[in-house]
Formats: sequence, structure tokens, C-alpha cells
Amino acid sequence: MLNLCIRVTVWEYQVLLSSNRINQTGYQKVGKGEIMPKIKSKRKSKSKKIHLTESDTLLIDLEKVSMTGSSQASAANSLKIWYLQHKHWSVKQWCYAKSIVAKSKKSAKKAKPKKYNLYAITDGTYVKLGYSSNIPARIKSMQTGHPEALTLSWKYYTGSTESEAKRLETKLHRFCRSHKVRGEWFDSECMAQVEKFKINEKVNIDSINDDLDMESMAKMRGILCS
Repeated sequence: MLNLCIRVTVWEYQVLLSSNRINQTGYQKVGKGEIMPKIKSKRKSKSKKIHLTESDTLLIDLEKVSMTGSSQASAANSLKIWYLQHKHWSVKQWCYAKSIVAKSKKSAKKAKPKKYNLYAITDGTYVKLGYSSNIPARIKSMQTGHPEALTLSWKYYTGSTESEAKRLETKLHRFCRSHKVRGEWFDSECMAQVEKFKINEKVNIDSINDDLDMESMAKMRGILCS
């Protein structure tokens, strides 16, 4: 096995300690009855500089995978426990462990945080107000059951969490409730209100309707009182 000289964190140090690669005093076991004193450093650090074999680095990687909660977590944990009990892997186990770690790293690179946006999608007569992390895909799915061509009229970035997007969607619906037709569909006149929507502004029923006519105001207050 290759010897790799790298710095490990306190957490990784504990993993190696549990595998009996190092003893409680912080010395590395390098052979029968032989120990290598840890290198003293002038700079205070939470890391320890020790020599790791490929088995050590693989064991640390398996520990990381087992804590991810992914589909490979259970297998990674089983391989880790086997090594801690028997101090070795078979060739088949070694190859399997390497493949698990490789797949985990590959999926981690692909995983990207979602970006949620509020949107206003219109067919020219009515407007759909909602939220999505993939607006083009949302329009495509809506278009399947809609006879008129749908276009994006407005969008507003809300962040990377769906719960926040949902909260702001409710706020937007309340902001435009005087133009509501059914469900999440509103009449086209709601766009004047949508353009004024601000995330950090509290919804005030009176202030947002200053520019509406008296008939619309009465209609909205009737909804609130019902």
C-alpha cells in the first residue's frame, strides 16, 4: 500500500483511532512494537500530521459516505465495520468500497442547490401565479393541458429553500386576491399588482389598493369579511 502524508481533522483522527491505526497518545503504529512520534508544530492546530495508507483514506471516505444518508450509506457502514473488526478487506471488498466512494463523489459533484422563483405565466387572458425551481419545465408541463400558448411574464428569485418559496407564493396570492379567478389563476389586470410585489414588504390590505377603483375595493373587503 502507498503511504500518504496528509493532514487529517480531529474527526478523521477519531476514525483512525477506532481502527487501531494510532494509539491514544497520538503516535502512529508503523510496525510490530514500533511507533513514530508525532511531529511537533509551532503553530497550534486542530489537525494532526500522520502517515496514512490507502486503506486509511478509504476508511475515512467510507465513514463520510455512511453519514450522508444516501442509498450507499448502509453498504459503506458495513464495509467500515468489517474493517474495524478484521483489520483487512478482501480484494472484492476493496473494489466494492472504492466504487462506493467514487459514486458518492460523482453524485456530490452533480448535486446543485435549487434556485426557486415566483412566476407569472399568462395565456393572454389569465395569469398563473406560483413558484418553481425550473420554470421552463413548469411551462412545458402546463402547456400540455392548455389550448392557448403560455409565456412567462414575470419572475422573482426567492432563494434556495422550497418552504420560503411556498411562503412567498401565499403572500403573492394574498397581495393579488382582488383579481383571483380560481385556484392559482388570476385575471390579467393582476400584473399591475405583481409588478409592485416586494418580498420584504408587509402586506397591507388598504395600502396595496390605493390605486384600485371603489368597486374593486368593496369586492376585496367582501371577501375578507366572508
